Amino acid sequence: MVFEFLIKGSAKDPYKVTFQNNDGHVYAGCNCQSRKSGMACKHIFNILDGDVSEMVGNNHDDISNVLQICKGTRFMAIYTEYKNGLKLYNSKVLTDLRRSMVTKP
Repeated sequence: MVFEFLIKGSAKDPYKVTFQNNDGHVYAGCNCQSRKSGMACKHIFNILDGDVSEMVGNNHDDISNVLQICKGTRFMAIYTEYKNGLKLYNSKVLTDLRRSMVTKP
């Protein structure tokens, strides 16, 4: 199942953030410039944090579904490490996080 969110950003049109779990592999994508440059983006992080302040549309309830499909996956473990700052300066964690966001299942 694919979950899509429209997030207001600096561009004229909202960014599209997408989450999908395929056999335990989570794909998280966004069409913002940061993601296009291969970096992790705040739009994906905001969804994972439950921040709906910039969300366009009314699918706020899908955030709980996204958290459910991410639960127990390597993607969420890496994100949690990053978020908690446990390995903030470990480039391998950041590289793993970026790869998990761009590698489609």
